[in-house]
This record gives sequence, C-alpha cells and structure tokens, in this order.
Amino acid sequence: MAIYFVVNAPSNLITSVVSTSYSLADTKLTRFVLASEKSLTTYYKYCKKNPDLLMDIGELMSRSPHVSDQVSTGRTGSATVQRNRYRDEPVCKPVNREEKIRCWIESHPSANAWNLDFEFCLGITVARAYIVKYRP
Repeated sequence: MAIYFVVNAPSNLITSVVSTSYSLADTKLTRFVLASEKSLTTYYKYCKKNPDLLMDIGELMSRSPHVSDQVSTGRTGSATVQRNRYRDEPVCKPVNREEKIRCWIESHPSANAWNLDFEFCLGITVARAYIVKYRP
C-alpha cells in the first residue's frame, strides 16, 4: 500500500496522510504526494512538536529529499522556502450566557437593572428578574 500526503493545492499545506492501494488523481483543490518512511518520520516529528500548526509542503521538501524529488519531478527553480506558521482554526467553546450574567451580577454588587441591560442587551424586565434571582 502506498502512503500519500494530502496537500491543499492553493495553500500548499499538508492536511492529512492517506494510505491506499489505489493510485490517486490530483484535483484543483487537492494534490497527493507519495511519502517515504523518512518523510513520514519528519512530518510526524513536526506535528508532535507543533500540534496546532499545519506543515507546508515546501518546508517538508527542504527537510526531506524524497518529497522534493516527488514534487519537483526533476525541475529546478530559484524559489526559497518561507516559514509561515498557519494555525488550525480554534474551536469556539459555547458560552453559557446565564452563568456569565450570574458572574457579572456577583462582581458588580451595586449595579442595577439598567446597568445589566446595558451590558448584555437583555431588556429591563429580564434584567430585573436576573437581579432578583442572583443577588443575595
């Protein structure tokens, strides 16, 4: 079975590694680069050291001659590798609004319903209900 790096063609970032017995065809958005054991070791070391970063195929080419041969296929150029650090998009944690309001009321003991409404855009009636509920 052959192992391939899956590369996002517009950004040249390695998005994953795939093992398959079929030959894969490149598309406009995805390229498949044959991987060797040494290049996989280099890639996994990078991923372990930088878990939230995606590796650029050019950076892997500079570290692994096998990948460089697979991508360039004998062509030469004068391009140099730029080490840009792209991070994965952070996962947004859901915020419990009621807990946030409760903490705000506890940390602002002199605040009234108008202040709470201004801070969270609740409406005066709802703000009064929260103050009655959470103010000791």
